[in-house]
Amino acid sequence: SKHCNPKCVFYKRKDYSIDILTSVDLQKSLEHRLETNFEGKVVQLGKLLGLPENIDCDVYPGELVTIFGSTGSNKTTLAQNLALGYDVRHDFIDPELQIPTLYLSLELSEWYMHRRHLQIVSDRDKKGVNSNFKRLWEFHKEELNHINVTTVSPSVEQISEMIRKTDPRLVIVDYIDLVEPPKHIRGEYETIRYISHRLSSMAINLDIVIIQISQINRAYSREQIMDMYASKGSGAIENASRKVLGITGDAKDKVKKLELYKNSDGDLFQGHYLKWTPSFRLKKVTEEQSELPN
Repeated sequence: SKHCNPKCVFYKRKDYSIDILTSVDLQKSLEHRLETNFEGKVVQLGKLLGLPENIDCDVYPGELVTIFGSTGSNKTTLAQNLALGYDVRHDFIDPELQIPTLYLSLELSEWYMHRRHLQIVSDRDKKGVNSNFKRLWEFHKEELNHINVTTVSPSVEQISEMIRKTDPRLVIVDYIDLVEPPKHIRGEYETIRYISHRLSSMAINLDIVIIQISQINRAYSREQIMDMYASKGSGAIENASRKVLGITGDAKDKVKKLELYKNSDGDLFQGHYLKWTPSFRLKKVTEEQSELPN
């Protein structure tokens, strides 16, 4: 163990060993964690979403976060806004909120993802980017050079290899249903369980943040109900994730409701409203504004 001191006890069984940590080891591990400078490694969720300062919900290295919602709820858009450092309170791209990112876009093509990135950083609609894409790229490329994108559906082992090659601080898997499981893993629940737990272990072992995106299950989708158990493989996702975000709304609703259902080391929040705009920026609105016609 990287936190274990030389006096750490090892019990060997066959071809592996088990680390037994003393209270001294645990204290040193705690001191190391609390004294570490996490600048450039944390997803500052509170600032990005414009939450009150007393809500503790930032995402630290070693954490797996799940974002789930129905088709059209802007899960991908939310992930892109977070990766690009879009400050919803002040409506601008904040470079201080950006960290090196590997984005696995397993559903959308690379050119389309890039155009959406350009739309978000320039605050332009599709037509505005299509007519000025070269000039906008030259003007905004410094706000985009922290992101690498792949559109190939990989295995978990290939994800690990890509991380080692690109050395990101944030990895976004959009979405986990398209990650290739081993042949011996069968069924939707077992697949989600396997991938979620492997990604969680990867986040811990590589000391990075991983955000995985998932759909809600069919029964909840039909009833338009959202809670912790609405996601596909909810039990597996809940166990593997340190934080679970649910986003409510469909394609015809511009305003979406965002809630933090699980936070293992911090606070929860409910009723946070974001409005989709043609630039793919999710702008913050109040609950009263969310009830107005879209």
